[in-house]
Amino acid sequence: MLNKLRKIENKNKTESIEAPDTDSRSIPQRVWLKPGETVIKSGFEKKIQDGSKQGVGSSDNFLFGGGMSGKSKKESFVITITPLLR
Repeated sequence: MLNKLRKIENKNKTESIEAPDTDSRSIPQRVWLKPGETVIKSGFEKKIQDGSKQGVGSSDNFLFGGGMSGKSKKESFVITITPLLR
């Protein structure tokens, strides 16, 4: 059972993740699956944002080579289990 989500940050407070606080008595250690069924055991997702500015005096001054760029991406990591019979 999920009690709450807590935020964990790195030393510089530039990146953070959310981790669940759960009641460990309610997490099933044994799961009954039929072939082809899938159970998700754990996972997390992180968002990466990057930006840069350049230019003489101000990045808004396009006459002197000013400009801005940025990118954003999302990464996910999930552990799943699917039984197969051979």
